[in-house]
Amino acid sequence: AEVDGTLAAATSRAFRKQGIADKFRHKVAGDVWDLLRDGMATLHGFARGLPTGCLLLIVAGSPRQQLTRLGASRGVLGLYGRDSCNFYAIPLLHWAIARWRPDIRTHTTVENAASMLPRYKEAITAALGMTGCSGCPREINPIQWSCFYRKRYFFSTLGNDHKAWVPEVRKCPWNEGWHNKGSGGMPSMTRSRG
Repeated sequence: AEVDGTLAAATSRAFRKQGIADKFRHKVAGDVWDLLRDGMATLHGFARGLPTGCLLLIVAGSPRQQLTRLGASRGVLGLYGRDSCNFYAIPLLHWAIARWRPDIRTHTTVENAASMLPRYKEAITAALGMTGCSGCPREINPIQWSCFYRKRYFFSTLGNDHKAWVPEVRKCPWNEGWHNKGSGGMPSMTRSRG
């Protein structure tokens, strides 16, 4: 599902251009909730068409407006917020597909703001069935390889046993003589959504 029509169209064009457009690489729904409407008919049809014994990765980034401490509610609304409550579609998708198709391996990876309150981090971990996972969620901050600070949590049912891949260090994009105001990395870039 992809709510951004421009991104969905660009992705479809890229798949066609690379010659990999097939029934598994196309937009199934516009909104994630479209997969769950009408008795989950769209999702069930998608799951039914998956190859026997395949690996299905559900990769998502749910809205974080009420989860982040930078928002109007300072993170207190969290998963109860109007936008951030959409996270709950993700574990529901995982549960439904795993129930209908026990022959396939279904894993979920979710990215979100690392500034969320601990109770919401615990709620996401529990909803994804990751309670007791050592080192979960993984915290990633691009300040390690760039001049931009943006701490994120990555929750994954794949576990956290593997070594994290770190990109090559990149130079800051400023022209000679230019730099960010203050010291250290750039602050996180955010946009107000009301």
